[in-house]
Amino acid sequence: MGLLLALAFRAPFWAWLPAAVVGFGVMEGFGLSRAGDPYPPLTQVTREYSPRWLTFTLIYGAVGLGGGT
Repeated sequence: MGLLLALAFRAPFWAWLPAAVVGFGVMEGFGLSRAGDPYPPLTQVTREYSPRWLTFTLIYGAVGLGGGT
């Protein structure tokens, strides 16, 4: 949530990049390290608990905000 707020307030790219790498990279890396698990943690959560249209709207909105800064 904090990363989205940083994007909304147009924080510089280098200010929120380390937090994004640590916050998302660690979770995704853990999910990808187990060979028997077909989905990384974030992907599994979005597939099970969120409608597809909402998930992609939020992802593309965050990417657009990040690209706009």
